Amino acid sequence: MVIEIKSLKEVNIKSLALNNKFGDLKFEQAYPKLEEIKNWILEFVELNFEENLPDNKVQEINDHIEQYVQRLEWLRNFSISTSSNPKSEHDNFENQINGFHGSFFENFVTKYLGYLKNQASAKSLDKKALEQQQKAAVQAEKKYKELAENLEQKIQSLEKQQKDIESTSGEVAAAHFGKSFEAQAQEYERSSGHWLDQRALYLKILFWILGINIGFYIYLFVSAKISFLPGFPPKEFFTIEYAAIKLALISFLFYALSFSSKHYNINSDLTSTNKHRKNVAETYSLFLETSKNEEARREIAKQGAEAMFRHTQNGYTKSSDDERSFINEIINVTKQNKD
Repeated sequence: MVIEIKSLKEVNIKSLALNNKFGDLKFEQAYPKLEEIKNWILEFVELNFEENLPDNKVQEINDHIEQYVQRLEWLRNFSISTSSNPKSEHDNFENQINGFHGSFFENFVTKYLGYLKNQASAKSLDKKALEQQQKAAVQAEKKYKELAENLEQKIQSLEKQQKDIESTSGEVAAAHFGKSFEAQAQEYERSSGHWLDQRALYLKILFWILGINIGFYIYLFVSAKISFLPGFPPKEFFTIEYAAIKLALISFLFYALSFSSKHYNINSDLTSTNKHRKNVAETYSLFLETSKNEEARREIAKQGAEAMFRHTQNGYTKSSDDERSFINEIINVTKQNKD
């Protein structure tokens, strides 16, 4: 059976070079070099050298692989009984393999095998990072849905309690609201801290990816100009396929960064709103307790309800509501005194 390139992995080099049929003329010097060349060739194939190297270099490597297979075929057919001068042919083959081994190492292994390994490693890291980001996005989406359902329930509860405040004197309800808003503010503050950390993480990853790529591009550009290792221009590494993978990864990171920023703003807005409502409830309760005039109490209740449930501008959301009331002014003065 003729040895072929596609079946090279199954070829037993030892049985060819150290066959007992050669007697004292076994190819003991050529054997380890033939084995090492085979391993190099298999590495080139596994690293998809035909897709990642220029066409002229691919052709050179394929020519050398063909020469290697031809030498293995010669070794398989060599016979000391039919050869006119087996010793001479034996020594000549050993010298050929020694020269072929050095040439293959110098022209291909030292120049391209390291590059192919680095490129394969970079693709593997990109794929792993993308899988991690996809997993994080799925988890974040799940948390968002749970938060949305929880918020809807609490909004409905707040609307019901608002009606209670408008229809009663409000002292007990205001005290209850103050505690409830304080607890909610603390909960949203913790949640906003979580989303802030997520945003910082995605931003850091994005900066690292961009920084590494820019740095590596500059290194390749400079090394190509001064003939320093690896010695090839950036375009041989930064291919269209590589750019597509990076663009997909960076797009996903931008999505994750935007997603985290959005929910940080939502929770920060809710934190500020509930702190504002807590201050209103405390001030509202104080005025109701000190006022004995029923008409004044009704006006306080009306103004307090409006101040408590109107969303004021806080820097996290845009608002055009500039209405003022004496309750709002009292809250502002109270907050300034506390500061």
